[in-house]
Amino acid sequence: MFEQDKPYLGDYYKANDDITVAVDQANEIIKWFNNHSFSLGLLNGEQMSMFHKILVLILPVVTHWTSHFCSLSQLLEISKALKVTAMKHEDKLLVVAGKGRRAKDKAGKILDCVSDDTFWKTL
Repeated sequence: MFEQDKPYLGDYYKANDDITVAVDQANEIIKWFNNHSFSLGLLNGEQMSMFHKILVLILPVVTHWTSHFCSLSQLLEISKALKVTAMKHEDKLLVVAGKGRRAKDKAGKILDCVSDDTFWKTL
């Protein structure tokens, strides 16, 4: 039965452009924070302040659709902490993103996405 479900979910993902873009953006947010330890530390600090616990950002495994569900559910659960982190620490996040223009542009896109209510509603 699982093998039958897998192509169906993949087809849904590919057939819905808004979902494809939102899931891809979610994965980029997860990867970016997980690859920038200072930024992840700021996020974890906000989580502790707000929720009194830290939830990790889970990068899904391409071939395991359940991991996509878990990854997105976790991201949605900490969305408020992500938004607060982006708003309160925007300048710091842009500085620690890297020295190059490309790194700063990437950080800006991540922060814009985190601040975008349409992204969260689509997700």
